[in-house]
Amino acid sequence: PDIVSDVDCTDESELCRELDIKGFPTITLFNKGTQSEYSGARTHDKLSKWLVGAIRNPPEAKKAPAPSPQKPPPKQEEKDTRPKLSKAEFKKAEANKKPLFVRFGAPWCGHSKAMNPEWDKMRNQFPGTVVDVDCTAERELCQEQGIRGFPTMKLLNKGDPQEYVGPRTHDKLSAWLTENLKKEEKGTSEEAAPGKPDEVANADD
Repeated sequence: PDIVSDVDCTDESELCRELDIKGFPTITLFNKGTQSEYSGARTHDKLSKWLVGAIRNPPEAKKAPAPSPQKPPPKQEEKDTRPKLSKAEFKKAEANKKPLFVRFGAPWCGHSKAMNPEWDKMRNQFPGTVVDVDCTAERELCQEQGIRGFPTMKLLNKGDPQEYVGPRTHDKLSAWLTENLKKEEKGTSEEAAPGKPDEVANADD
């Protein structure tokens, strides 16, 4: 029981950044100065078998590289200046039934950073609809939305939220969003259209 534990990277973002965590969930064993990442099936049998083997036969600890005589200054991390939606703004848009295609992420998430250029194209194509939420700042909102990994992209548009699970490219994102927005518009117009009047009975009957 004391061996298996969890770290919430929304709370411990600095620790996860130090450990170079780039996706969720990441399962790692720390044992006798070594660090081993699990990459198999996420079932009890597979996890248990791997853990027992890794504890009994830990990999040899890697030697630290010799220090460089002239170490370059650390590269400053580029600050994400993209506007982020607050919980209040999110709720207001939701109450107004405004369509939102939301990327829930974290500033330190490698996967979110990798798709930034494609996401910027989406923001330019769908201004006001394609938005970001920083889950390190809006943790409660992200918990309400059931966010368990970064980035998670969801379309909120009157009906139940729809999660996007395809390739993170502008072409695929744009095609998916356009199609789903049209579906919602079509459904709304059909609901608003008046029903056909009953056929007038034949006077001769």
